[in-house]
Parts: sequence; structure tokens; C-alpha cells
Amino acid sequence: MPREITEIVDGETLLTAMLEIVPECAGPVSELSLEFDNDGRTERFVDPYAVLRDAFVSPLYLPALRAAQPDPELLARCFELVEAGLQSPVLLVHQAMYFETLEPLMDGFDLLQAAIPRMSPTAYHQTVRMLKGVNADLDQLADVLRHGEDR
Repeated sequence: MPREITEIVDGETLLTAMLEIVPECAGPVSELSLEFDNDGRTERFVDPYAVLRDAFVSPLYLPALRAAQPDPELLARCFELVEAGLQSPVLLVHQAMYFETLEPLMDGFDLLQAAIPRMSPTAYHQTVRMLKGVNADLDQLADVLRHGEDR
């Protein structure tokens, strides 16, 4: 049964969800130079794009997708976080998750091949829409896309 995740509505709740779902983000998050008050809240605006890029996508998500021996448990949690962000009712958070986690998949067939079988329905359908938008050769990707068709 999926864990109950606090709705992601800003950079702070994104940080909380990242640390709950993908605790491996703790190291990169500690390098973000965020200052917290006594209640554990940040003292300034937390940019969801920067948090995703610097504490999730670059250090964990993309390397996990590129790994010769992918860690299925880590990737499952990564896509759990992606789904939570894509489900955000706040456009800034949704767009940050979309552009930081799905758009990089357009950089290579190997990334799509590693990601699609692990994607949630939301991420899968948005990725297919993105592929159609860039006029990707969907016939070439047919075998990979078939892994997600039952979503």
C-alpha cells in the first residue's frame, strides 16, 4: 500500500516529501544552504526547480536511470516522488516536477527505456504527450512504450 504523502504545495513541502520518499536526498539537501527557523521551516522562499535539480535529479534520479544495474527499489521511490509532484494542485510545483524530471528523458533512448516501465500513469501519459509534441519517432520507441500502455 502506498504511503500517505503530504500534498506538495511549495518548495518546503517538496523538501519534506523528498526526504520521506527518497531519504538518499538528505545529503544533497544538506548542501543547499537552507536556513531553518525553530519550527523547522525555511527562512526564505524555496525554489522547487532548484531543489529538484540540485538535490534530486542531478545527484540521484538521472544517475539511477543511467546505472548499468538500476536499483529497482530506489527507482520506484523516485517515481513515487515524481507522481506526488505531478499531482500537486500548485502549478509551480507541477511544472517544476514536469520540466526537471520528465523533460530530461528526451535526451536519450536509454533514459526513456529505463524510466517508462517504472512510471506512474500520470508520468507515462505526460511523457507520451511530450514525445508527440517533439515529433519523436514513436515507432522506434514502440517496444519501450508498450511497457506503459496498460496504465
